[in-house]
Amino acid sequence: MGKFKDLTGLVFGKLTVNKRSVSKNGDITWECHCSCGNTSYPTTDNLCKKNGTKSSGCSWKIRGNEN
Repeated sequence: MGKFKDLTGLVFGKLTVNKRSVSKNGDITWECHCSCGNTSYPTTDNLCKKNGTKSSGCSWKIRGNEN
């Protein structure tokens, strides 16, 4: 098990990390506020990897990729 990394207050793209959370299946997630006003709950891995989560999904909608 790795060392706990507190991401509270950090910014990843359009997301600002508010607090640590836990998903229904027990995974560690982070409550993040997006600059568009939405809230999302990505995992640590999804936030920290190079091509990971950077918005609540609003960027896809802006680009016209919404189905």
